[in-house]
Amino acid sequence: MIELSTPTLELAQRCVRELPWEGRLEGYWTHLMSGSTQHYMYNLPQVADFLRGNVEVLYERNGSVGYIDAASLRDWAKNMVGDDELAAAIEVMVLELANCENDVKRQRKEIEIIEPLGDLIRTRVQQCLKVLGDSVNKEEK
Repeated sequence: MIELSTPTLELAQRCVRELPWEGRLEGYWTHLMSGSTQHYMYNLPQVADFLRGNVEVLYERNGSVGYIDAASLRDWAKNMVGDDELAAAIEVMVLELANCENDVKRQRKEIEIIEPLGDLIRTRVQQCLKVLGDSVNKEEK
């Protein structure tokens, strides 16, 4: 997995703040039997929660999984959250998709990167919460 540096206090605050409607990120809760339902997220912790789960359950009879287009997530991280490093890490996965030789392989790769994307986002959220917690602890002393 790609290593992310510890965010600054300012970046940590931007990552966890709730964005307005215009700043939302669109994802889809995909269920094998019933299809997809639109889902909106307004901060990085919501994205981390949405991308939780095992993609293998999608292939089970009642499996479902959260899906976000990797390029949209990259653009949102850069332009709405302001996390250039996270956006660059997501770009690596976007390039993997672009290098797929046909649509079938691309669709398979899109499913395969859901978990690594979720892991990456959860890592950033954990880093941010640690920085914010350390900041609160310093202010109390």
